Amino acid sequence: MTFLKCIIIFLFGCNIKYSASASSKLGCRDHENKLVDWYVLYKIPKLSDSSEPLIRNGSGYMYITSNSIHKGWELSNKHIGDKKSIPGNTLAPLYNDKIAEDTLWVLYNDDPPDRSVVGTYGHTKGVVATDKNQGFWMIHSVPNFPPVPRKVYRKNLPTDISTQYPVLTNAANQVRIKDPPYNNKVIIKSSASLEFVSFAKSDKWQKDLYSDFVAPQLRSNILVESYLNGQGRLPSDCHGVKVHNIESIKLQAANFASSQDHSKWVVTETSKRNNSWICVGDINRADTQYNRGGGTVCLKLYDLWKNYRNSVNDIEPCPRRSLFNRIKSWFA
Repeated sequence: MTFLKCIIIFLFGCNIKYSASASSKLGCRDHENKLVDWYVLYKIPKLSDSSEPLIRNGSGYMYITSNSIHKGWELSNKHIGDKKSIPGNTLAPLYNDKIAEDTLWVLYNDDPPDRSVVGTYGHTKGVVATDKNQGFWMIHSVPNFPPVPRKVYRKNLPTDISTQYPVLTNAANQVRIKDPPYNNKVIIKSSASLEFVSFAKSDKWQKDLYSDFVAPQLRSNILVESYLNGQGRLPSDCHGVKVHNIESIKLQAANFASSQDHSKWVVTETSKRNNSWICVGDINRADTQYNRGGGTVCLKLYDLWKNYRNSVNDIEPCPRRSLFNRIKSWFA
């Protein structure tokens, strides 16, 4: 199967209604409804002082696709809920019953529409869809998205497709991991043979995904953007490979604090040693997340890395160590 991945970043959810488009071929689609190998979106928070109407009303987003990466971040002229927006075009086949009934698709969200937050499941959000020939994986961090799932998982698992993907089918049926390993790293290739690295953990792993898994595996200091307003926030970690929390973002269309941001992404601090990684996921840096599953998917691509790295405005410095701990480290 050819599998296209749409790596999507949002900040805050909004009212979104999509309908099926004329084109039904599954895959990541751009504004012109053309297939692309991948894309990333950044939903801008509602900023009342912005000169951009879509940002003022909280529905603006910026994007980069595999075909437009040379242009950097671009502000869309469509609101995020438009059926002709990038996510609208991508998801449209799932809202056409004739197409959807022959497609394997799973919508998962721990904060689904019209239901209460499910805090005992994974802190995960996304969409997976395939028709045996190709498909997409959309990773996001939006509460109440996409529209109308009736529970944490809404799914369609045709037998002829689901038997080919037993692990995905088990996940859709909420079969829990009972035995170690409780964390996992997998390489996935896109239709253009671009390698993505998926990092995931279950609640039984009981560690921070970023400082205990992602940073050591990437062998690089990393900067992490995640939700800073929740309980159990973890400080920047400067023991060994450094993990800094991002405190504010600067984009051409808007500047904002991380406290306004619901996205979860990672960028390596420098591109030295060919380490220009960008990761997009769905779990926060907080000790409350030890008890929940989640993950992030990483891509090593310098031009994309440059756009994310340049968007980092301020980072949280390392906590000051006591004199005793500093002296102790000298003899370690």
